[in-house]
This record gives sequence, structure tokens and C-alpha cells, in this order.
Amino acid sequence: FDLLEGLYKINKLELAGKKYSSQEKIAELDLLDILQYYEGTVKVRPAGERIAYYEGNNSRFYIYKIYNKSNKEWFIGISGPQPVDKSKINFDSKVTDLFFETYSDENVEMIIQAIQSSQ
Repeated sequence: FDLLEGLYKINKLELAGKKYSSQEKIAELDLLDILQYYEGTVKVRPAGERIAYYEGNNSRFYIYKIYNKSNKEWFIGISGPQPVDKSKINFDSKVTDLFFETYSDENVEMIIQAIQSSQ
């Protein structure tokens, strides 16, 4: 992850390959970095994105469904904030985390609202 950030800072992220040069992929890798410490994860699936007001700006947050094999439920992963402009990447994703609520649209919206209110 640090290597990708370094390449981005010198405007050479394309050297990492097309697979790693998008905002979406960086957001996913950021979440996967956290998941490596969590036992029980089997599947991670993208579940959309939300634009929310955070720290004085509209920001993009990527939503993930994460399957927990021990309790056989899907819970929520969020990666962000990222700029609304997908051509820009933020490597200081302060909100990227796992949320152990059962995955539902209502719970995702509740978490996004809490993120906006936490400023």
C-alpha cells in the first residue's frame, strides 16, 4: 500500500499496473489491509458507493459486504473518504473500517449518517 502511495505522489501510479491505478481498487486494498487482521472473513463483495459530507467536503465512500464464516452473516466494510473526482486518490482514508452490523441498506445509511455527524 505504501508503494502505491509513493508512486501516486510522483505521478507514476500506472507503473503498478492498470489493476492498481484506480480509486476503487485503492479503496478496496485499504479495506483488505484491515481485514488481514480479522479471522473469519471469507468473501468481500463491492456493494456500491455513497457521497457524504465529511470534513468540509463532499467525499466518496466505498461500501462492501463482508462474509463472516463463523456466524454465517454478511457485515459492513466502508473505505474512505475518497475525492468525489475519481481521477484523484486519497491514501489517508481515516474512515476505512469494519462495522459489525448485519449488512442492510438501512445499516449502511445509519453508518454514513454517523460518519457525517462525527466531524
